[in-house]
Amino acid sequence: VVLAAPLLFQSANGQPSSTLAPASLAVLDELVDLLVSKPEIKRLVVEAHWDSSLEKAKAETLTTEQANAIVDYLAKQGIAQDRLKAVGLGASKQVLQASLAER
Repeated sequence: VVLAAPLLFQSANGQPSSTLAPASLAVLDELVDLLVSKPEIKRLVVEAHWDSSLEKAKAETLTTEQANAIVDYLAKQGIAQDRLKAVGLGASKQVLQASLAER
């Protein structure tokens, strides 16, 4: 499952955080609906990515916290924890890098 738009997180004192922005909840609710309607999806790996604007260790910590926040939200909506896995990739796998370079 690939989301059509990136999930957004709130900032805290101008710093990135792992608190989901309210606008992201509607997207996650659609994902919940999909997972409920498709029990054959046995495992969903939630990957969080960052760019190179943070040092490596901070980016890895932040993205791990963000992925966990998404998994926690999905679990609170009734998706079984054993169907979910959170992975923070830091800046090791930048999603937007290729699309920005194409502009």
